[in-house]
Amino acid sequence: IISPTVVNEFHVGYIRNADQSRLIDTTLNPSSLGFQNVPYIPGIVGGPPEISITGVAGIGAAGFTPTLTTARNQMLYDTLSFVRGKHSFKIGGDVYSWWTTQFESTAAAAEYGFTGILTADLNAPSSISGAAAVGSPLAQFMFGIPNSAVLSNTILSDDGRKAGALFVQDDWKATEKLTVNLGLRWDFGNSDHERFNRVTNIDFSNGDYVMPASRQNM
Repeated sequence: IISPTVVNEFHVGYIRNADQSRLIDTTLNPSSLGFQNVPYIPGIVGGPPEISITGVAGIGAAGFTPTLTTARNQMLYDTLSFVRGKHSFKIGGDVYSWWTTQFESTAAAAEYGFTGILTADLNAPSSISGAAAVGSPLAQFMFGIPNSAVLSNTILSDDGRKAGALFVQDDWKATEKLTVNLGLRWDFGNSDHERFNRVTNIDFSNGDYVMPASRQNM
């Protein structure tokens, strides 16, 4: 409270939410276990990949692991209110920012599937069911021949945007029975983007890919 007719209101806010789902052993290089060309990022991606054997509990990495997410919301708000005769003025503005740092991929550590189809008896009559017809997933795993393999890439990105507004408002008591509310507000801000320009985007005006600076001239 600056005076009986002048009051300033100021707010600062910060919210941070962090969620992590990590792999068991990110210091172990998958190549040391015989898995070649599997990503290895010490501290983030490492250890055995996900091995899915139909009818048997999966071993190794789980899907969508690792997931590293940190969201930050920041806010600054200020309003100056003062009275001059029949006018009650408010002048102020606010600035917001939303950012999310994340590393999330379907199969960053790779995934191998063994359904048993490669150990099925090709001569088995169609009327026969069981291991002879559909094969043994465990036997196929013992042979070391998967019938599916998945590998998805991702990066550690920091996505978000900034926005703000400036405003002026006047509540004018024109008469005892009439109050006129006048105001003007300007909102501004940028679109959602990756802070360090590392992610490909799409220009919706022409459908072209917008290559990040880190990938240009490669």
